[in-house]
Amino acid sequence: MKALKVIATTVMTVAILGAQVLAAAPSPAAGDGPKVKSAKLADGTDITANIVVTRLGTTSPYAEVNAYLKSAKDDIDAASNKPANLKGEDGKTLEAKLQEVLDKEAKGTKAADLTFAEIFDVSYVVNGKVTPLPSTATIEFEYTAPDGSVLIFIHQAKAGAWKFEATTATATVSSLSPFAFVTAKKAAAADSKSGDDGKTSPQTGEYVTKSVLAGAAVLAVLGMVCVVRAKKSSKAN
Repeated sequence: MKALKVIATTVMTVAILGAQVLAAAPSPAAGDGPKVKSAKLADGTDITANIVVTRLGTTSPYAEVNAYLKSAKDDIDAASNKPANLKGEDGKTLEAKLQEVLDKEAKGTKAADLTFAEIFDVSYVVNGKVTPLPSTATIEFEYTAPDGSVLIFIHQAKAGAWKFEATTATATVSSLSPFAFVTAKKAAAADSKSGDDGKTSPQTGEYVTKSVLAGAAVLAVLGMVCVVRAKKSSKAN
């Protein structure tokens, strides 16, 4: 009976430890589109409250915004829904520029593999009217690329012409119009699980699993010791 109690206690403890460790792991963020974290003009004026974000596929109360989104959709449709096929300001596709960025940020990843993660319009609204920016503005969005992916921020400079902005969710721009976050799975993460030393690198959740198993092993040993001692004590009595 004592042995069964020890084993039951050990199992329960392992389960509790596992639940605590798993609960501590971050959960994927969920949202209905990129949110503005901050927006400031060149002189430091905070315009966060004046920035309106409208996701492609929704309707805005501002006619200008709907026109901007239609323009973005037309460009994207013409590019067969491939970011690398969008036209740049020089009339050529963005593929070469995006590949140049990827070679620095995620070597081995191909521009042709980039896909749209978010497509949205950003407008500066004052007194209920869409207004041009009075100066350059730095806008930071609350957005993170999926694990193991590279993020590229692009901007429609004008209808039919897009430009690279950044490899983060922050950009300094002189005008507002449609933007897009495009992503691709990093080649290193997709094709190899080895670290720089040639040994297998821990993947997501591996540390959690190893920690739980290690804890379970220790507790199991302790449980066995307790069982042996209980048996000896029983015989002695």
